[in-house]
Amino acid sequence: MARSLPETLTEAVRATVWERDQEAWNTPRPPVEPPARDEPRAVHLMRGRFEAHFEDVEAARAAARDARAVGFVVDVEQEGARWLAVGRRALAFPDDERARYASRLQAIATQHGGSFSGFVEEPHDAA
Repeated sequence: MARSLPETLTEAVRATVWERDQEAWNTPRPPVEPPARDEPRAVHLMRGRFEAHFEDVEAARAAARDARAVGFVVDVEQEGARWLAVGRRALAFPDDERARYASRLQAIATQHGGSFSGFVEEPHDAA
């Protein structure tokens, strides 16, 4: 049975594409250099405490529970007639995370009727 012209052309095109692909796969290539990137930025890790003051011990304890639920280690201490909730991260954290953590503690303190005092950086322990 004779093949029609379109079938013959289709087979010829397939053979040509196959040969081209085989040649392309087997052609040696120069090594590819990775794209140039900016120098890696050093990450400064920090430790410190986030402080919030409360008039009521129960409010301070409730805020401490909420802060613990989002990853803080929190102690509640009496400071004169007021109560101080001191929150810390368990591990040192990048300095660019400080504002986010402070914002979270400020929201928790406000929710429980307290006032966020701020962040106090602490030195790293010598290992």
